Amino acid sequence: MSCEPGQVLNADGGGRRNSSIISAADFVKLQPETIQVIDIRTKNDFSKDGLKGAVNIFLHDIVNEADKIDKSRPVYVYCANGSKGSIAVMVLRDLGFEVYNIDGGLNAFKEAGII
Repeated sequence: MSCEPGQVLNADGGGRRNSSIISAADFVKLQPETIQVIDIRTKNDFSKDGLKGAVNIFLHDIVNEADKIDKSRPVYVYCANGSKGSIAVMVLRDLGFEVYNIDGGLNAFKEAGII
């Protein structure tokens, strides 16, 4: 089974288009106090650059460290280019979080001149 860009496959194989993706431009319009931002890159990459206010939880540790995330607030995840963010979305959604992938990851912010 394949997945088209912008589509997340649910555990039952059903997909919902654009249900979990936000652009960098739309992300910067959000009020920071109402959301959580998670950088899923390695600690080394996170130490070099990242989004202000983000916390680092490496993708491979996301299940074990999910208790550090507040389920009452939306979660926005990013990686370098957005590809691994979609994996984090599926994992965290299965754990009961409202979660979104920042399309294009950190590169999208750099390309748009946001950071």
